[in-house]
Amino acid sequence: ICLVLYGKRFGLLLQDVEEESLNFIKAVKTMMSTFGKMMVTPVELHKSLNTKVWQAHTNAWDNIFKTVKCSIDSRLKKHSANPSEDFLCDIYFGSQLSKKELYAAVAELQIAGVETTANSLVWALYNISCKPDVQTKLFEEIQNVVSPGEDPNCVHLKKMPYLKACLKESMRLTPSVPFTTRTLDKETVLGDYALPKGTVLMINTYTLGCNEEYFSNWSEFQPERWLQKTINPFSHAPFGIGKRMCVGRRLAELQLQLALCWLIRKYQIVATDDKPVEALHLGILIPNRKVPIAFKKR
Repeated sequence: ICLVLYGKRFGLLLQDVEEESLNFIKAVKTMMSTFGKMMVTPVELHKSLNTKVWQAHTNAWDNIFKTVKCSIDSRLKKHSANPSEDFLCDIYFGSQLSKKELYAAVAELQIAGVETTANSLVWALYNISCKPDVQTKLFEEIQNVVSPGEDPNCVHLKKMPYLKACLKESMRLTPSVPFTTRTLDKETVLGDYALPKGTVLMINTYTLGCNEEYFSNWSEFQPERWLQKTINPFSHAPFGIGKRMCVGRRLAELQLQLALCWLIRKYQIVATDDKPVEALHLGILIPNRKVPIAFKKR
């Protein structure tokens, strides 16, 4: 994600992570965990009382934007002589976005592509490890599409409906983002309720995925349900819906699909114990313990 957005790697997967990169990932984790706490009580209350949670949250965002601003400014300077060779420079110098808007958009893309995407992949690997028959079927699909010696790419992914179904089912059962909120910009009637302007609505993504009306045997991991032609498009919305949906959706989906394809192709994901893993809410739904999986080279 850093390579896509900034044209450089942050080295977050190295053993010795640079201090700047380490501070960034700590800021992301703090921002997400404090965000989860502020969903329990009104955000305005935290803001007006300047609570410790609010202070930690805003400080985390300051650190995130500091890193984003520095990286973007460096990229804009590097390609200023020929903006058309770089998409961020092209957007900025073409006056499509102000620098402030560019900072905000890229920061949101990076947040969407770091914590939530990695967490979604962990849940997918865990869910698949618990269903050997699902993993066998997924492996066979990958083998039939990607030839030996080839690296998976976007063309291959178009021919892998079962892989996409596995990820959708995992995000239904264990969504990284359990809810999304919207603030009404005008008075709205919703069912039997008249809601004034400024009302905050919360869509519980996790509850949607547990609705027996749309998902029979909802607690079962069944990717096949997503291969049906009669799926209600609003029955589950892990990225939100409409023009305000997650700005990083397409990038996150691509990352997840390629990563899962590569891993299942190279390794058998084996469950190391049968004790259930519970979801812990810290801004996002994370496993409450280290996921019990092992990678067995094929």
